[in-house]
Amino acid sequence: MNLAEVGNLVGDLARAQMLTALLDGRALTAGELAWCAGIMPQ
Repeated sequence: MNLAEVGNLVGDLARAQMLTALLDGRALTAGELAWCAGIMPQ
């Protein structure tokens, strides 16, 4: 994976919000990450 691919993934708002939620080091479930991102868990 190159830097452009990483930037493209993080550029997605929902993904960026999930990554931000993980910055404090806590483990979160998929449902919690979805809630943080404002999307429906699938």
